[in-house]
Amino acid sequence: MKYTKQYINEAAYDADNTRVKPNVSYLTEDDAVKYNPYSISGRDAKAGTIVLVKASTPSEKIFVPYESWDATTYSSYTPIGVVVVPFTHTPDSTVRIMSLKNMCLTNPNNGSTATDGSYSTISFYWGGYSTDAGLSKYTYVPNVSKTNQSSSTVGSQDWVRIPSNYVKGSTFSGGVESTLDEGSKYYVSNEDIRYGVSPYVTYNWKSYEALSIIDKTKNALLDYDGSGNTATILALDNAVSTAWQTASTITNNSGATNVHAPAQCCWRYSTLGTSQGQWYLPACGELAYLPARYADINEALTKLMAADSALAIRLWRNDPSVQDPSGSVYGNWLWSSTEFSANYARIVGVNRGNVYDNGKNGSNTSNRVRAFAALTV
Repeated sequence: MKYTKQYINEAAYDADNTRVKPNVSYLTEDDAVKYNPYSISGRDAKAGTIVLVKASTPSEKIFVPYESWDATTYSSYTPIGVVVVPFTHTPDSTVRIMSLKNMCLTNPNNGSTATDGSYSTISFYWGGYSTDAGLSKYTYVPNVSKTNQSSSTVGSQDWVRIPSNYVKGSTFSGGVESTLDEGSKYYVSNEDIRYGVSPYVTYNWKSYEALSIIDKTKNALLDYDGSGNTATILALDNAVSTAWQTASTITNNSGATNVHAPAQCCWRYSTLGTSQGQWYLPACGELAYLPARYADINEALTKLMAADSALAIRLWRNDPSVQDPSGSVYGNWLWSSTEFSANYARIVGVNRGNVYDNGKNGSNTSNRVRAFAALTV
């Protein structure tokens, strides 16, 4: 089937007429999908946008808002990730996307959508307990006053709670979830707790001022180099052995030896259109984008999961219908590649926005791993 020039020109403009897509006389059916109104530029992709590739042209990525995606329209395309950090917020010309699956010790190349109690395969130690990984130590996160959010006075804590748009006002563990105040300068949580600064105020507004007031070299929310961190961590492992690069399973080690399962599994992971070594264990500053747009990101994952349970697994929700058999949850806590000390690394509670330091030898049914990749757009 071909589509006429008139068809594509009608679909070529955004609502505000600010962007025009290629002006061609005829488009194949595949191109019509690529350039239809539902597909957007990677530079315009907000958190929750689904990234897809086609087998015939796997190097080419298209970006579709999750609200517009459906399995029928995009039946010839394979979803490979969801946008977490938009182009306008990255220090380079990339968007940062998250894997659709949890990393998996017994299936490191493909990840896992397990929800049936296979916790030992998707729950991780960070590894290398009491061993300095040689990374910068990010020991603080910024916090501001709940009653004076517009003040430039910013303090620092070893942990904080940054705002989450996880079901505003919903009941959680006997408490009330934070409601978001997007009108405030620093966009902080309204809960009676350590008020963390969200990095993601709007698509075009990042909290640079608040994030930069405390020592930048120690601010965990300013560590965006998950790729570099992962390379440094894996250099330690490779100095001991490179067998993990091809082993059928990854060793989950809590001890002091240089075995870092989260970083190894991320490196091993690949999808159609991406290769091993392209995915990495995200830094704390990258994971910190999940809470602020948690609802959108999780809706994208939920929609993909509903279409094909082998394709994606959603993040945690406070809903008994999506809890696993033990009463634990889907990826409530995600490991970062940010090091706090020789004994601790940063971990982010993605639904409530908790940014903590956790023992590298700490593991339970919620300590999960999602891989990130940086796509140039």
